Amino acid sequence: MGKRLLFMMFGYLLIDLMASTLMLPWLPTIIKEMCEKDTTLVVIRRFVHTNILGVPKEEQLSSRDASFIGSISSSLMALAQYVSSSTAGSMSDSFGRKPVLLSLHALCMLSYLLWSASGASFVLFVLARILSGVSRANVGVLSAMVSDVSDRATRTRGMAAVGVAYSIAYLVGPPVSAWLLGRLFFNPQAGVSVLEPHIGLAAAAISALNLICLFNIPETMVKIKTDKKEEPVGSSKKEAKQSASARTFRDSLKLLNPFELFRFRDITDKLVQEKLQKMARVFFLNMLLFSGLECSLLFLAQLRFGYTGRDQGRIFLTTGISMIIIQSGFVKRFKGGREAKTACWAMYIQALAYLILGFSNSELLFYVGLVCFSFASASFVPAFNGLASLSVGPQQQGQTMGTFRSLGGLARAVGPSLIGGLLWLGGPAFSFTLGAIATIYVSVLFARIPVGQAS
Repeated sequence: MGKRLLFMMFGYLLIDLMASTLMLPWLPTIIKEMCEKDTTLVVIRRFVHTNILGVPKEEQLSSRDASFIGSISSSLMALAQYVSSSTAGSMSDSFGRKPVLLSLHALCMLSYLLWSASGASFVLFVLARILSGVSRANVGVLSAMVSDVSDRATRTRGMAAVGVAYSIAYLVGPPVSAWLLGRLFFNPQAGVSVLEPHIGLAAAAISALNLICLFNIPETMVKIKTDKKEEPVGSSKKEAKQSASARTFRDSLKLLNPFELFRFRDITDKLVQEKLQKMARVFFLNMLLFSGLECSLLFLAQLRFGYTGRDQGRIFLTTGISMIIIQSGFVKRFKGGREAKTACWAMYIQALAYLILGFSNSELLFYVGLVCFSFASASFVPAFNGLASLSVGPQQQGQTMGTFRSLGGLARAVGPSLIGGLLWLGGPAFSFTLGAIATIYVSVLFARIPVGQAS
């Protein structure tokens, strides 16, 4: 039963992610055109260039402008994910995984429809991205579902299956989008007026079909029964349930305080609590740096090699193939107890990717950096999630995984804007070198945490 459920959840997540990745290869093209056509962005760019930077011709920095504005939109999307993830995780512990998952799926479909109608409006585009960010909390709920149907020996492999879904989605979705729209639909002279409706409606249609998978996934959360003598009856039972639900919601709202995310107050074991607090700091810092690198890749290729939407498909093809090879040949097969070592090595390789990509003056070197980036992406999060999941009991899985998902969302709300701003001001070599140094520092902090064998 567990394997069948894992396969069904894997299929649902794969289709969901494929729909969301259709727009990725065209994102730099869309952002750049919005910089030129959206009235609000034009006024802001002109003011910044002439009054702050003292650049008489704003076109001289148009590629960097697109990178920075794209980073800001990614940060806003991640901020929405941060707000929703801990709340969704806690609510799934109280009301069940499936009802929460259905609600998030409906928001996802709405974001695609809004994006298809946004045109050159940056405001509507950002609103669609924010709704999409809220719906991304479904990954945290699915991670909790994986924990529900797996045992301690297979928990990390289950988390790795989530990573494999990401890899396949990035392998198939963006290249197909770049090829299909580039060959059949996209007229370069028509711009976003043709591009966005096709992608948005296609993503909405795929998401609607994915409801078939979602409806066939059963509820996975099993509530622990209390002693019959202590179990309330009648109206008292109803009031107790409402009180527990309200308490769960209040606890989840507390996690919207960024500092509260690092405290894990609900963990009664002090040793586990301290370990999770240290892990949370490392996870946040590393995901901040990782998300900045991830968000800058497409804009770096456009800035340095003049990549178009069709060319960007090759980036996703390379990273997708690399991640599948790495996950199927290494991460998916490693035995329990190696999570900490795997996460540490992932950070070392991430620092190397920063340096290679920052100084890449040829496409060959750029793709070598992409392979290093793929290793970090494929191995760090599954290993780290497995380590965190093994540290808590079954009734705290949803909130704990939701908290780490919120930490990732908070990091992604800061990382793209931070690295994008450094890239805008100092260029790729400067910003990526700082990123590499900071990643090495974070890996040293992680190595000092006495995680050992997961308890």
